[in-house]
Amino acid sequence: MENVRTPAPFPPPDEELCENFGRTMYYAQKLEKEFKLFLLTIEALGNIKIDKKNFNSVENYLLNNKSQNLGRLIEILKAGNGLSDESLKELLVNALQDRNKLAHSLFANVNPERMTARIKQNLIKELGRIRLSVGNAFLIMREFRKVTEEKIGITEEQLQEKLDCWDASE
Repeated sequence: MENVRTPAPFPPPDEELCENFGRTMYYAQKLEKEFKLFLLTIEALGNIKIDKKNFNSVENYLLNNKSQNLGRLIEILKAGNGLSDESLKELLVNALQDRNKLAHSLFANVNPERMTARIKQNLIKELGRIRLSVGNAFLIMREFRKVTEEKIGITEEQLQEKLDCWDASE
């Protein structure tokens, strides 16, 4: 063990790329939360039935279950026959693919020591495209949620009260 080689430090990532990555991941997380709230509202309306598995409520199943990622949320909507609109399906599938690319592969082969200005610009451009993809899906889900909330008769204050409880438990 005396001759253990100490690896050279890996150079820090580019600040501008990190800022763009963070902003894009922020919208991806907001999309997942908005999707959960939408599922909760359409389940409350009776438009779909969500199998809450071993959880004591649909709220706990959707909002406190860490395995409820975007792909699983799309499957829940599909299973409840709530994904018949082809435009919505395409929007969500594209957002899922983009979110997965962002989270799992976009920077996997990026070496800060060998990054050219062109590579950096292409990454920033791709982050912007992904941000638009997940951001548009977020806005659509938010509008759908608002429509279903109106049908249920929940006020913005009541929703915020529930959100505060959910956020505190996460």
